[in-house]
Amino acid sequence: MWWSTSRPASTPGRSNWPGVRRSCAYSALARYTRGRTVVGYCGFTGLYQNTLQLLGRRQVIHVERPFSMPLELEIEVSVRDEGGVRVVRVAPADSMWIFLGQVLGAVPTGSREFDEPLLADGWILGRLLRDRGEAWSGVS
Repeated sequence: MWWSTSRPASTPGRSNWPGVRRSCAYSALARYTRGRTVVGYCGFTGLYQNTLQLLGRRQVIHVERPFSMPLELEIEVSVRDEGGVRVVRVAPADSMWIFLGQVLGAVPTGSREFDEPLLADGWILGRLLRDRGEAWSGVS
């Protein structure tokens, strides 16, 4: 939802290792139109990692712990473009609560602003689940 409401061209993901019954890590790649890509990794296989990179033709955005930042901590977003590198600091907040408030607040107004991105997220989730089923077919 961050970059586009269009469907990604691909969403490969992998979270299985031979002999491991539970997933300890995952990575994802979603390629979008106009040269945009989202790359993410989360894992507990060593030092905890949770990163997301948004890659465009003229800009790269890097976020540490985008989905698990403790509510009391400030988030640092690294932005690299033709002008150099800068860090954008985001004040501590419950981002999911704010987002859900915006989505639910749009319902009584009849706003359709979240329809397309939420449906795109649903399409991506369906694609990931289908792909995961194919990747996990040999693992019990």
